[in-house]
Amino acid sequence: MSAFAAVLVFHVAVGTVASLTGFAALLSRKGARLHREAGAVWVGAMTILAASIVILGLLISSPGDLIAGLFVFYLAGSGWLAVWRAPNTFGWPERAAVLIPLATAALSILGAAALMTAPGGLPPDLPPGQRPQVGLTVAAIALLAAGLDVRVMLKGGLAGPARVSRHLWRLCLALFMATGSFGAQVPVMLKRIDVGSPPLLVIFGPAILVLVLLAFWMVRVRIGRWAWQA
Repeated sequence: MSAFAAVLVFHVAVGTVASLTGFAALLSRKGARLHREAGAVWVGAMTILAASIVILGLLISSPGDLIAGLFVFYLAGSGWLAVWRAPNTFGWPERAAVLIPLATAALSILGAAALMTAPGGLPPDLPPGQRPQVGLTVAAIALLAAGLDVRVMLKGGLAGPARVSRHLWRLCLALFMATGSFGAQVPVMLKRIDVGSPPLLVIFGPAILVLVLLAFWMVRVRIGRWAWQA
């Protein structure tokens, strides 16, 4: 087995653990034991998953994978720190980490521009996740995350629903990227073994479910008293 194949198998296995524990944390009562334990495993799995994405990117010389891996690591880490730290605190790791979304945005914009201005046009076999529209969307999200980091930094931290909201949307976005990336690869993998692709709703169902659950919990955070104790 080649190094790439070995890392890929490991990547899929860790991604499966991350997906299962991520949904367990999302579907469980916030602050409960299941939520805390599943969330702890999920953060660890996502950190390892992000590292495997970076390694895969290095093995196949794919800048897009390097960017995605670093950004997922940033989202998972900053989302976890949002509730790990005491309210109204903001440490040096969060201050240094703001460089990651800024770099993500810059590299994503440069990559999208290079593709759109290529002499031969877009390659016909370009994977969906590497299209310019995706890169520009990632850049916009990264700039938003960096801007919010600066805002929280100037305030000296967050408390109450705002603190929990930061935790939720960052972790959910990391899970969305993981499940969406896997869904985008399903048609490619099935094509290699000459199997028809299932409907898009089935492929991207987990990623859509993440967004639905994110919207639900964000509303609960803003109107539910339990959010102050999460």
